[in-house]
Amino acid sequence: MLASQGSVALVVSVTQRIERATVDMLASANDGRFLDLQTVSFTLLASLAGAICTLFEQDTDASVGSAVHRQLQMMFRHYLIAARIEILPGGRD
Repeated sequence: MLASQGSVALVVSVTQRIERATVDMLASANDGRFLDLQTVSFTLLASLAGAICTLFEQDTDASVGSAVHRQLQMMFRHYLIAARIEILPGGRD
């Protein structure tokens, strides 16, 4: 039982650190800003977690994992572009 509680605490701690790091990363973007960092971060991480869980649940081979990796990169890139408010030269939005 104690090992299980320790595992849960570890997962919660790691999850919180990943969430903070993702928000900090998005906040430091020099080509745009995001009005709702928490939601953008949550959406990215939920998409990633869902894809990873599906890959494990379906016991996919490495080629499928590589293809999903490329698709996630494209999806994340375009999502972030769509979600940002572009910063114009001189620091104006």
